Amino acid sequence: MLIQKFDHTLRSKYYGFFAIFICSLTVACFPPVQEDHSSVHLDYSDPVVISILNFADEHKTDSLLSYLSHQDAKYRLIAAQSFWFVRDSVSISKLSRLLTDPIEKVREAAAIALGQIGKKEAEESLTKAFIAVDSVGPYLNTNRHILEALGKTGTDQTLQQLCEVQYLPKDSLLSLGLATGIYRFGIRNLFCKNAKTILFQLVANKDYSHATRLMAAHSIQRFKALDFTDSLETLKRLCVEEKNPEIRMCLVAGLARTGAASALTLIEELYSRGLDVRVMSNAIKGLSSYKNGQATSIALRAAQNPSEHVAIPALEYLIEYGQPEKYEEYQKLVDQSSYSWRLNALAYQLALKKIPYYMILTREGIESRIKQKISTTKNPYEKATFIKLFADKPKELYYLLSLDQQNNKSVVRTALMETIGSCIKNASFELVFPGTRNPIYPIIANFIQRKCTDADAGECAAMAELFMNAKPLVIKYCQADSILQVAQSKLSLPKDIETYNALQETICKLTKTSYKPRIAEFTHPIDWKEFATLQDTFEVLMKTEKGELRLQLYKKMAPGTVVNFVQLIKSGFYKSKYFHRVVPNFVVQVGCPRGDGYGALDYCIRTEISKMNYLESGMVGMASAGADTEGTQFFITHSPTPHLDGRYTVFGKLVGGFDVLMSIYQGDELTDIQIAN
Repeated sequence: MLIQKFDHTLRSKYYGFFAIFICSLTVACFPPVQEDHSSVHLDYSDPVVISILNFADEHKTDSLLSYLSHQDAKYRLIAAQSFWFVRDSVSISKLSRLLTDPIEKVREAAAIALGQIGKKEAEESLTKAFIAVDSVGPYLNTNRHILEALGKTGTDQTLQQLCEVQYLPKDSLLSLGLATGIYRFGIRNLFCKNAKTILFQLVANKDYSHATRLMAAHSIQRFKALDFTDSLETLKRLCVEEKNPEIRMCLVAGLARTGAASALTLIEELYSRGLDVRVMSNAIKGLSSYKNGQATSIALRAAQNPSEHVAIPALEYLIEYGQPEKYEEYQKLVDQSSYSWRLNALAYQLALKKIPYYMILTREGIESRIKQKISTTKNPYEKATFIKLFADKPKELYYLLSLDQQNNKSVVRTALMETIGSCIKNASFELVFPGTRNPIYPIIANFIQRKCTDADAGECAAMAELFMNAKPLVIKYCQADSILQVAQSKLSLPKDIETYNALQETICKLTKTSYKPRIAEFTHPIDWKEFATLQDTFEVLMKTEKGELRLQLYKKMAPGTVVNFVQLIKSGFYKSKYFHRVVPNFVVQVGCPRGDGYGALDYCIRTEISKMNYLESGMVGMASAGADTEGTQFFITHSPTPHLDGRYTVFGKLVGGFDVLMSIYQGDELTDIQIAN
């Protein structure tokens, strides 16, 4: 049975003999090692290695397949690693054979590749390849990755059997594989009946590795299908006892998700202790479980926190769930002198939503102040944010249309189009503009036609969203199906691939045809001459208006990404760019030439997946709009984010300036990036 394959807990004074006996009966156990494990060294100056990587870049599956059976282990290895991001299911049978390769690194690479491909056809071969030996066995790395790969490919039966296994803390790789496997099953919405018990055991026992405990904690944080109501006291105790902020922030988020009154009491107590900002941020984010406004008091306190990582989710909670009767306290936040424009905008949004509708003069006064902000600010991010405050107010549609100016920055143009679209889709639109012959319709149609002619990437993406759910009358007046095709034809590929596909999906819905996203053509091969000039590990300095960030980059983990990044640095591309996206306790993102997230250059690079992952804070990854659409935008994580693993290229790590990272918010400037001496 599968459980016998996985069970490493059968330990007794006779275990050594028992393990040898089991091995004698297991075909895959200890196959003869024909090559020294240390003999596999990837030389990136080797023309064959370069050719294989180029085949991977070009997604030439047939060429890659031929190297999976090469007699030289290093070529089998690099070919197997290529399928970490090529992900072609035709490779499953050949990769499955490599699970019994004499070289550990090759086995490991094959297991990861099969997990990345994510097809259930690989489940049987992965299960058979698991070596049932003790923690001194020679293939522990492979076993660890097999457990994770089964989390990406396995059926519910495999999950149930896997959850009957227990590993001791000394089995560090296997316990990590178990925790990660359960997490990957959870991503696919598959859970075993005793998942909570396993997760609590792994988190509570500090003899387990940090990585194992962290993965278990992320399952507790992430999966709403796991109901912790009957384990509330255990979870509360863990939140109090845990000292590591990366684990504690997950536990606190899981606790908040229960929505229990006693949990809220503990969250308030923990908040009062002034813990790590990231722990407090997760605690406040978790208040969304208290939908009846029970958490209004703590959210009001958190809205005064000096860190926006805490204040932003607090204000967002109040906007969504804050008790209406406390509107006078909300109104005071509008004049909070310590607030940045970002917090100020949320305070205005809160006041508009909670102040009673009969207080007409008060509401009109606030709306007038918002318009004043829009007209006077020189900061395009501030202007865009305040424009969005009218997203649910169709009565302001004429005002919004009047803001359309040719000299608007991209971030303002995109925000304006998004806001106008939200007003048009709003349920009260037809009440504000009654009648099928209302003059607003030809005005909207002319506006949309002009925007389609301009074919601005950000505006077109917003239009795609508008017409995905617009009212039939608006679609008819605008002749959406044909005018969107005009806009689509004017986009530049592959630069505007994200917007192109957004338009394509909407067009397909309007024309009732099947949607298939367009794949960006590969036009940017790796510059191997540049690659050869770089050290395996080197550092760059990000200079921001808040201070310096020091990044360490790893060229062998993501060759094409690192080379592209260095060339952009040398060209001066990153001078005077802005952090256009900042999500509290998640990421900061920068590198968009437009400043609104829809910008790119006239090429894309490939997604590159390696053994580096997002299980640490401060990881540097490439932003993308899907596989192989990366280019100039990158992000840095505030905390571990394992849900990004296997999907987003990792090519570096923050090694200096974490306090600066936590102080960066949307609209802050990246002045330059320089390669450190």
